[in-house]
Amino acid sequence: MSAVEVKFKLGMVYYKKNNLSAAQNMWRDVLALDPDHREAQNMLRQIETDSAPGRDEDSSA
Repeated sequence: MSAVEVKFKLGMVYYKKNNLSAAQNMWRDVLALDPDHREAQNMLRQIETDSAPGRDEDSSA
């Protein structure tokens, strides 16, 4: 298993444990090694979307 794969999978573990900062750091490391890594790009976008200002899943309209 390559370093890229290990870092991506570790990022997924952090993400599932809701440690988003650590997950982001792992995926940024992945992209530093492999800038075209689609899964890491997608997961970073997902975190940015989930934590966008004004997004409140607990409120009802």
